[in-house]
Amino acid sequence: MSCLKRETSRSEKNNQQILSRNYRIQFGKDMIFLLKQILVVPTDRKELRIFRNFRSADYVCKFTLTLLSEEENIVTRNFREWTLMELDKTFHLRQTMTEPVLDHWLSGQAEIPEMERHVLTAFREKLIRNVHDWNEAELAHYFICPVLTLADYSTDHFNLFAERLFQGVVDGVEMSGKPDGIIASGWREPEKPFFCFQEYKKETDPEGDPAAQVLAAMLVAQEISEHRHPVYGCHVKGRGWFFMILQARQYAISEPYIATRDDIFDIFRILRVLRQIILSFTNADIS
Repeated sequence: MSCLKRETSRSEKNNQQILSRNYRIQFGKDMIFLLKQILVVPTDRKELRIFRNFRSADYVCKFTLTLLSEEENIVTRNFREWTLMELDKTFHLRQTMTEPVLDHWLSGQAEIPEMERHVLTAFREKLIRNVHDWNEAELAHYFICPVLTLADYSTDHFNLFAERLFQGVVDGVEMSGKPDGIIASGWREPEKPFFCFQEYKKETDPEGDPAAQVLAAMLVAQEISEHRHPVYGCHVKGRGWFFMILQARQYAISEPYIATRDDIFDIFRILRVLRQIILSFTNADIS
């Protein structure tokens, strides 16, 4: 039995932490409701403290006040709120200039049939014509989504999901958000994420740092996947695509690939190699 306890997965612990905390908060709210309905006790803090003078309710009020205090002190960070510096300091991360896993991914080989080359060329011409004026939604709908669809991440064992909420606890910090895209196991709903994606129209955006947003999501994905494999990522800023890797507490970010140039074919090759990598992960899980 003790061995089984030690083998509790990281994802189970992650879920248990969230559920346990949410349960305690809800219990506190329910307790206040009961105090109000049954004992006719006001629910603000001042009068709860007055009610503590009644000896029979002393423990109830102490416990309820503790729960209220816990709820107020909970810090849940959205992926959009982080910067790379904050992530580095909070989770003791280290960015490396070279990373073998990233190099292997970027240099991997994948065939691009002639028909797909013609399609990519048409996408590139449309991007050249419009990238200066497109907003984020237009860039996503008319360029990024078609490229990702052509790369084909829809299989029986994993799928590409857009703006799905997922959350987790990393080193005691709860984080959540809706990345523009994730590739995860599962069909109807994402289960274990392998790849996180974020898109921005401009090089700098007033709402946050796209690299930090992706990295925050990758940290949660790492916990959900129980650190069984590296987590892959990408953020797009206008015409530039940056590929990322997270392994243990080290991460690396590639130099930009410019989609208005012949880099479009390298971008697509890298996306196809990613498909092969994820297939290898899911096949290993199945076997």
